[in-house]
Amino acid sequence: MRLEESRVFQSASSGGRLQERIMRTMKIRHIAGSGGAFIALSALTLITLHDPSDSARAASFDASAESQTPAENAAATPSMLRPVSPQRAVARDDTRLIEHMMSGVLRSRQVEVALDVLPDPAAASSSETPIRLELFDDLTHNIRIDSPGAVHPGAPDVRTLLGHVDGREHDSWVVISRLGDDLHADIVVAGSATVQLRSLGGGVHEVREVDESNLPPCGVGLAGHTNPTMEELRRPGDPAHREDAAPATQRGEFFTPVDVLMVYTPAALATAGSPEFMELSAVNWFETTNFAYENSGVEHRLRMVGLFETDYVEIGASADLGRLRNPSDGYMDEVHELRDLYGADLVHLISMSTGACGVAYVMPGITPGFESSAFGLTRFTCGALTFAHEIGHNMGCGHDKENANFAAFCYSYGYRTPNNQYRTIMAYSPGTRLSLFSSPDVMAFGFVFGVDGDGCPEDAADNVRTMNETSPTVANFRDEVTPTEPSAFSVLSPVIEDGSVTTLTPTLTWSISENAGSYSVVIAADEDLENVVYSGNTVSTQFNIPNGLLQYNTRYYWQVTAINNFGMAVADDGVASLHTRHIADFNLDSAINSADLAILLGSWGACSGACLADITGTGFIGSDDLSILLGSWGPYVD
Repeated sequence: MRLEESRVFQSASSGGRLQERIMRTMKIRHIAGSGGAFIALSALTLITLHDPSDSARAASFDASAESQTPAENAAATPSMLRPVSPQRAVARDDTRLIEHMMSGVLRSRQVEVALDVLPDPAAASSSETPIRLELFDDLTHNIRIDSPGAVHPGAPDVRTLLGHVDGREHDSWVVISRLGDDLHADIVVAGSATVQLRSLGGGVHEVREVDESNLPPCGVGLAGHTNPTMEELRRPGDPAHREDAAPATQRGEFFTPVDVLMVYTPAALATAGSPEFMELSAVNWFETTNFAYENSGVEHRLRMVGLFETDYVEIGASADLGRLRNPSDGYMDEVHELRDLYGADLVHLISMSTGACGVAYVMPGITPGFESSAFGLTRFTCGALTFAHEIGHNMGCGHDKENANFAAFCYSYGYRTPNNQYRTIMAYSPGTRLSLFSSPDVMAFGFVFGVDGDGCPEDAADNVRTMNETSPTVANFRDEVTPTEPSAFSVLSPVIEDGSVTTLTPTLTWSISENAGSYSVVIAADEDLENVVYSGNTVSTQFNIPNGLLQYNTRYYWQVTAINNFGMAVADDGVASLHTRHIADFNLDSAINSADLAILLGSWGACSGACLADITGTGFIGSDDLSILLGSWGPYVD
């Protein structure tokens, strides 16, 4: 998205929370994702404050933890989960079992969710009363909601709540995404495995405890992966060194938006369970990544502008990435059109690719030429921090120095503590992965999580600085697209007002709606469109009703809604109606008369194939057909 034309994008931390954190000393929290479990750090006090124009961030953390579930609150805390009855339990099919194994699920149980205890995300603020989550027999958390998350154009109906575990304000993190009655939640607490809540449909959810220590590595640098070089991508006018780049712009609690188009394969969709569950997962990934940006001092935020299925079968992570990048090889080519249509700076594939948890092209330096390589993929079962890692590559971030093959600058590396105890999002194991990007301005557990890059020392590690310098270029890979509402239009035919009747397979037609990307068609047996006979979508201004849907001599109602590519919809100017012909009205003149009698008598006798006058369907036009025709004589349309 072009910065000078872009609308500001509010971060996940609403209500001025970030602005307050910058302007005055207060407690802040940093969570972390682990190589095994997600781990959180206890943020004690912001000890070094700078003017908002200063990009440096310095924080220290106290590793001590408060009480996980205060007993005195238990009695007054509403419970959100209850065991599911055996009759409602969802059977685990092979897809679900495989997903459990690939995701590192340690244990799970099915529950029902009391959705009424959750606040409205549109009006959520810091909650006075905690919500009780009885996750397992030996694990219960009380959670508090802090604020709503961002609304992403690519999944506008998904709402997110952000919070923490009660009594663990500074070393826990809760993300709850909701779409209708379905939830996708992550509960992260220091020293514990990640707990997930995932919808199985039908009001049933699954609580999972997850260990991610055995997930495959990133594919960058593995056999089969090649990365573009600056020589290949450089364009006239590109800065030769990082000093020529302008810093990203921060405006209070508003941040530079980097727009991302997300596409997913049928295999990933099957693993997710439904398009709605895919939406919930994708929004969770974005909110988790933006939270890591907030923790680390990164001055941009990701915004999902589109989420679509692409008809592609995976063959391996590196090969899949190459096919995603190629605009004309016959694989996923439509993704490039969608990218331009939605103004996406980056493109990311959610797949079930083998060989790596994810892979992406690494921006080798500041050049607009990298837009042709701004692609990455994440295996669905690897989750949010893998997504954050791969997007980091697109922004120029490399792995830790020992495992990095590509990086934008001499300091564009992840960081691992000297004792191999902790590591940042971009660094490889050993060490517990924290929800932080490397920076010499962030401290935790007595460690500085980066090394200043000035002078390019051998151990330089500052991926926060890297992204703050590359984000203005990345955010300008595509201009922002401002959605325009579809224009008014009208239905053309058939309509009962003209007294005509139709066959059982009529063609519905309507005028063009400007800015419409598709049309939704609904056919129902009642004017309120509640008793739906058919609903579907088309990109054309006509729709042929399939055989077998409509009955003879019946009135139906239909309406068309124009939808633009951003989900904005405009319905036609009313509900139209049509009337199918009587079975004996052969000439469609709305009456049974001498013309129909002549057709029947002229066809008298045996017939084969589709015989118009064979009312009884016996293959013989005779007295039974004549009796029905004569018994229906006269007009029949009201």
